[in-house]
Amino acid sequence: MITGAELAEPVVVPSLARWGLSPDADLVYRALHSLGAQPAGLLHSSLGLTMARALSACDELHAAGLARPVSNGWHVLAPDQAVTRLRRSRTRARPGVPAPAGHTEALVMAGIDPAAGQAGMEELRGLDAVRDRIGELAAAERFEHLAMNPEAVAEAATVAVAAPLDLALLARNVRLRTISRPPADGDATANHADKLGKLGAEQRTTVHVPAKLLIYDRRVALMPIDPADLTRGAVQVNAPIVVDALVALFARCWASATDPRTAGVSDVELTERERALIVLLGRGHTDDTAARQLGVSPRTVSSTLRGLMDRIGVDSRFALGLALGRSGARVPPL
Repeated sequence: MITGAELAEPVVVPSLARWGLSPDADLVYRALHSLGAQPAGLLHSSLGLTMARALSACDELHAAGLARPVSNGWHVLAPDQAVTRLRRSRTRARPGVPAPAGHTEALVMAGIDPAAGQAGMEELRGLDAVRDRIGELAAAERFEHLAMNPEAVAEAATVAVAAPLDLALLARNVRLRTISRPPADGDATANHADKLGKLGAEQRTTVHVPAKLLIYDRRVALMPIDPADLTRGAVQVNAPIVVDALVALFARCWASATDPRTAGVSDVELTERERALIVLLGRGHTDDTAARQLGVSPRTVSSTLRGLMDRIGVDSRFALGLALGRSGARVPPL
């Protein structure tokens, strides 16, 4: 007999690297979630990390509010609680990276008096109203779409809504330019960005994206009412002089940003076990022979590779090899 527990959806463990935490913190979180509370000494030996890296990862999780020390080691929050905490903290200012501005602050940065610009603005209340309006404006675009996205990690639901609209714009030969923050290691939205780049979209990245902003054919602009809570809705700007000022703000940010295709991507740091396994597989070993060389089980080899693929955001070993080569992963010799 099949029980309700067996029919339940599997728990999805978030990729902490996509939220700005280190690969070591991501690896330790997954281990603690899977095994339960563990002391750092056991994590150090079972994950192939040095003691210093294991302790540093635990400290990083603790600082992020995702783990706490208990009597038998370290305990982590459940995945849904971890995502909630990360989402709340994501829009807070980090050292050297100001939080994204609201629409009022964005108007000031653009050189517009917010009080004077009110006549050309209207509020769209709620996420559904904003998405409906985005669909209408995107369908009517004819020559240019400008977007600034300050999120380090885009929500999967947001990408699912935006992806077909972006592709439709490019199919109509609408110029698409986006400015965003450099994605965290393993950001799954990178696949969408790569596809857009191949189709002609222009993309630049910068650590400081001042505000979330969409501009349609230089005639209408949308900005969130509250950048920390997009569900509240957005402000639509229709006044030509205000839209022109926002276009100028976009142009200044574009000029100071860099093209990620020429700037390269961040390194991926491997654990000792991952490093040794990649070297062995690169020499032609199978999972079984690599496991014998490392003194572990074939299942451990498979789980180690699966964890690495999850961390980088790929779904096959072939894609993993390409990602490691492209990112310049640090794989020192054995």
